[in-house]
Amino acid sequence: PETSALQRLFNSVEELRGAVRSKEARLLGANSNVSLQAERDQLRALQEQLVELGKEEDSVRMQRDLLAKQQEQLRTQIAEQKGRMQLLQSQVARRTDVDSELAVRKVELQESTEAARRARATADSTFARAKQLRDERSQNVTRFRHDLDIQDAKVRNLQREVDALTELSKSIDVMQGRVENADALKAKLAAADNTVRSSERELEGLRARLEGAEDKRKKKEAVREALLANIRLKKIEVEAQQHQQEIDTLLKDLGGRDVEALRQQLATIRLRSTELQKQRSFREGELVQTRESIRALDLELASPLYAGVEQRHREATIRHESAALASKDLGRYHSALDKALMKFHSLKMAEINKTIKELWQRVYRGRDIDYVAVRSDSEEGDGEAGPVDSSATGRALRSYNYRVVMVCGDAELDMRGRCSAGQRVLCSLIIRLALADSFCVNCGVLALDEPTTNLDAANIRGLAEALAALIEARRAQSRFQLVLITHDEVFVNRLAQLQVCDWFYRIHKDESGCSKIDKQRIQLFGD
Repeated sequence: PETSALQRLFNSVEELRGAVRSKEARLLGANSNVSLQAERDQLRALQEQLVELGKEEDSVRMQRDLLAKQQEQLRTQIAEQKGRMQLLQSQVARRTDVDSELAVRKVELQESTEAARRARATADSTFARAKQLRDERSQNVTRFRHDLDIQDAKVRNLQREVDALTELSKSIDVMQGRVENADALKAKLAAADNTVRSSERELEGLRARLEGAEDKRKKKEAVREALLANIRLKKIEVEAQQHQQEIDTLLKDLGGRDVEALRQQLATIRLRSTELQKQRSFREGELVQTRESIRALDLELASPLYAGVEQRHREATIRHESAALASKDLGRYHSALDKALMKFHSLKMAEINKTIKELWQRVYRGRDIDYVAVRSDSEEGDGEAGPVDSSATGRALRSYNYRVVMVCGDAELDMRGRCSAGQRVLCSLIIRLALADSFCVNCGVLALDEPTTNLDAANIRGLAEALAALIEARRAQSRFQLVLITHDEVFVNRLAQLQVCDWFYRIHKDESGCSKIDKQRIQLFGD
């Protein structure tokens, strides 16, 4: 039945192809009475019927393949059941030998258990011996390291002794050089000794004379000091008498007051007066420094550098305030522009994903992916400069990471590393078509190079139908152009069946090996 159905479909396809060829021949004829548009409509209807028959043929082939797979699975199951039956028969035949074999196995199990027990005891003793050897090894390693440290210390001591001997050898060499010059030095030293002796004799004479003059000076100084001391003593006695008279007068004026308390109060007042004098001196010093600073600043302000400084300060203040207000306005403009761009980005992403979903569902023939979409993850980072005012607070540089996901039901997964080469190529083509549909309104040129790479037959047909629908939708636009470069003749034949264009260009090599480009009618492709 499947073969007959396929034969009927094949005959129907051949009849439709013959009808198409006859219509094309009539269309190309010079004496045709039917209009080109009517022929094209009729041809398009026939092509649609051919497409439907192709789809039915694909469904029948899929059913046939499914039945063939089921038949093969049944055959495999029957073979497995036969093998299992033979195994059961052999087991039933050997059942009489099972009891004797079981007894043998029990004896072997007992022997194995005893051997395992002996092996476990041997392993325990071996483990203890290994532990003892490890401990001895650790002790030997410790002892060796200790001996190594001692030897290193001895080596360092010997090295230091060698360095000391080297220095001593150098000193001996220097001393030998000095001994060679000893004779000359002895002669010079004798001459110097004679000079020193003569100088010492002269110095002794000068010292004697100096001592005599010094004695005379000291005597005069003693007499002078005694006279000055007597004069000071007389003055002090006179001052003491005056102070005593003043004290007697004050005691009379006090009339019996506490002198000790007055002395303490006087001492306190003197201390306070001393502190005030210190503070006054400190403040006078600060005042002098401040006046000097003011004088220096007045001189600096009078210099040409600070001429018109008030006017310049006022202008700088105006510029600063204007810049602050401009920065605030720019911050508001940046915030509004950022919101507008975010809204535009969201609208365009929604539009692109909608187009991608429609094209995927129209082109893709598999059932493992419902549709694909582009997701954008935004990342924010602080700018290099700090914010100027509160309106600019929170301003950040935003970047987007785009990724393609595939959706099946409620599950969403990244396509990277999880899709086949054909799915990846088809997804790339659909995303390009969606981007061109969203952004290339005034520039409708779309170029596709080998778009059917890694695609199976069903997806190739779906891509051809999607491109045909795109061409029909954009046929009225004057700027729309679609450039296809392909080696897939099945894909070109499918486009020819869908009547998307009238001509195509074939590149081939002539007899001399040179490439040539021929313009041919697409209705005659495949003849």
